[in-house]
Amino acid sequence: MESYDVVIFRPALPAAKLAASAERTASQGLKTWIRVRGEVAPFTGYAPDDHDLTFVRPEYAVDGDTVLVAFGTRAHDLDPTDKAGVARALAAWRPDLEVVDVAGHNWMTDEFSRETWPMQRPGQLTKYLAALQRPHGSIHFAGSDLATGWAGFIDGAVESGLRAARQVTDALCGS
Repeated sequence: MESYDVVIFRPALPAAKLAASAERTASQGLKTWIRVRGEVAPFTGYAPDDHDLTFVRPEYAVDGDTVLVAFGTRAHDLDPTDKAGVARALAAWRPDLEVVDVAGHNWMTDEFSRETWPMQRPGQLTKYLAALQRPHGSIHFAGSDLATGWAGFIDGAVESGLRAARQVTDALCGS
């Protein structure tokens, strides 16, 4: 089985789809999950953009420990799987917490994504969204990034999937 780095469309994708892909979104952040020792009372931490992590809060209790979710604005500054680095960043808020484990994925270096959650640059939404939502021949596009509402969330993915499913149904039924 061969592996390909790129999908080739024939006929080529419309200029608006290509331009949106080339411009990419503004978000270049990171998300990491942090397991800390013990049960932690609810808190929310915010920090300015010059910190490696700019948001953190507890999400789940697991076997007597707490799992936090944290975000940062620059994935190139912090590997979300680097336990020591994440622990240093978390210490800006909570030096009392012992980091047991971390998990995450660097979407900025992912060969298929190369970006994170949708955060449109000025003008991108009005310039490209309608074109991105349109089918290309028999190919229909869906995903949270293409949602009319709640882009970047599961609600947006469901909305976008429903739209694409209606388009496919209409195409198959000839309406």
